[in-house]
Amino acid sequence: MYIIPVILSGGASGRLWPLTGEKKPKTLLRISSEFSLLQSTLLRANSIAENTDAPQISQKITPKIITVTNQLQLAATLAEYDSDLMPKLGHHIILEPVGRDTAAAVVNALLCANSFDAQDPVLVFLPADHIIENGNGFKKAVIKAALLAQKNNIVSIGIWPDKANTAYGYMQVRADKVVQFIEKPSEKRAIKFVSDGNYYWNSGIFCSKVSVLLEQLDKHCPELLENCKALFDRTVISSEANKNFYWLNKQMMEALPKSSIDYALMEKLETLSFVEAEMDWRDIGSWDSYLELFEKDKSGNVAGDMAFAEESNNCLVHTEHKPIALVGVDDIIVIDSADGILVADRSHVQNIKGISRKIVQKQFANMSSNLAGKRSDNFAEPQEVKRPWGSFFVLSQTDTHKVKRLEINAHSSLSLQSHEFRSEHWVVVEGEANVQLAGHHKTLTLDQTLFVPKGVRHRIKNKTAQRLVIVETQTGTYFGEDDEVRYEDEYGRADKIEIKQ
Repeated sequence: MYIIPVILSGGASGRLWPLTGEKKPKTLLRISSEFSLLQSTLLRANSIAENTDAPQISQKITPKIITVTNQLQLAATLAEYDSDLMPKLGHHIILEPVGRDTAAAVVNALLCANSFDAQDPVLVFLPADHIIENGNGFKKAVIKAALLAQKNNIVSIGIWPDKANTAYGYMQVRADKVVQFIEKPSEKRAIKFVSDGNYYWNSGIFCSKVSVLLEQLDKHCPELLENCKALFDRTVISSEANKNFYWLNKQMMEALPKSSIDYALMEKLETLSFVEAEMDWRDIGSWDSYLELFEKDKSGNVAGDMAFAEESNNCLVHTEHKPIALVGVDDIIVIDSADGILVADRSHVQNIKGISRKIVQKQFANMSSNLAGKRSDNFAEPQEVKRPWGSFFVLSQTDTHKVKRLEINAHSSLSLQSHEFRSEHWVVVEGEANVQLAGHHKTLTLDQTLFVPKGVRHRIKNKTAQRLVIVETQTGTYFGEDDEVRYEDEYGRADKIEIKQ
């Protein structure tokens, strides 16, 4: 039997705003250890892929790990997957241009695994936003589930609930089979579930052979499967070292339904096997569940070194930069981060996701209008941004200009594009560039420059076997990456625009 771990990463998690958001997913948080949630998941995946310690399991080809994440989070993901944590396995990273929840992520990972030179492997799906303290308990549960999956079962892993928690989904279990899913019950129902003794927390971890999962998807959600197959056929693959990157088509991805794998498939299965995991497991899905991870003072407060709670009870205070003091208040949460400040009553924490979505929408609206051409620190570019043609680094940005360093891979090309709000000045600092500007072609070599006016169609190609490096200076009123219309693109990212000859 051959096992492939699949890491599901990249959720924005608005419920933990402002510590998390569109560009700061929950998986990058460091909460209870030196490792982030994503890094801890990678370590668990490595332990499965490299050495299962089970004589029934024999990895006969190079171990592989699949990660599904958002394209905007690739640079951050690779920074987390550093050389110390990333052994020389085959890493396959599926890059979603937009999020469509776990159903699409699972199916795309399945199709990726189905393309490997492996005979019907067992996939182990691992959400990357969990805290799991007992690594041995985790591994034992996964091996048990994988062996069951080898016998043509889809197997879900559950956790015995140590208390009535309304933030988690539950599974009703009878004779080692899941008979019902319950999503985030009321406190009264959660108390009853714990007392009944046959309900477990749904960990979101499950196992299946590729062939079995394909069969069940074809039976219960054939349209999703066929659309993902068409999407995967259009996927562009780029590679470096031991990593393959799968760039999914944005327009086709946007057409997929936004749905969880539990709703799309698991709840419809006639038979779903169950394995209990004996491990300390937590899903950090809200500020209440975050609060439970830390030691409280005698008044039930959690506060860091620069946070203080006097004559206050059951409060959570988190600050990254400045001191915060609470005096004479109860049951509130105060979170201060570089991206915003949250003050909330603990009884209303489930509403934070809605308000965080409104904040993001407002920020994007302000960014799009950009009447004053001001830069928003809430949307500062990451140090490195990966693209299918290579990567770029933001070197400098002000209200009047932005400077980027473009690194274009051998035999790669940017899209044919134009910009409404900015002009660009290019200078070649390494390699040879074949450029297209307003229908004319020319070659630029070391120290040669080109000016690209606003609204003019242009493209950079690297036709050589060497890296091409260009320093790009943008001037204008707006420098967001969304000020870009793509007319032609080798990676399936072209906008739906009729090209006039």
